[in-house]
Amino acid sequence: GVVIAPAVEELFFRGVILVSIFTLTRRAAGPVVAGVAAALVSTGLFTLLHVVTAEVSIADVASVALLGVTASSIVVLTGRIWGAVLLHAVYN
Repeated sequence: GVVIAPAVEELFFRGVILVSIFTLTRRAAGPVVAGVAAALVSTGLFTLLHVVTAEVSIADVASVALLGVTASSIVVLTGRIWGAVLLHAVYN
C-alpha cells in the first residue's frame, strides 16, 4: 500500500490529469499559466479524492493539498513523474 497506492495515484493525477490539462492549455495560455492551472486542478481533484474517501481533519486536508502542489510542481518543472511518486511514497 505504501508503494503501489502512491504510484497509481501519481500516475493518474499527475501523469494523466496534470499532463492532459497542461497539454490542452499550453498553446492558448502559455506554459507558465498552463502549468499553474494544471497543478491547481490536479491538486484540487487529488485533495477532493482524499476528503471524500476518508475522514480527515483540516490539517490533513492542508497536508494532502501541500503534497499535491509539491508533486505537481515536481512534474511540471522536471517533466518526469518519478520524483512525485517517490515524494508521495515517502509522505505515506
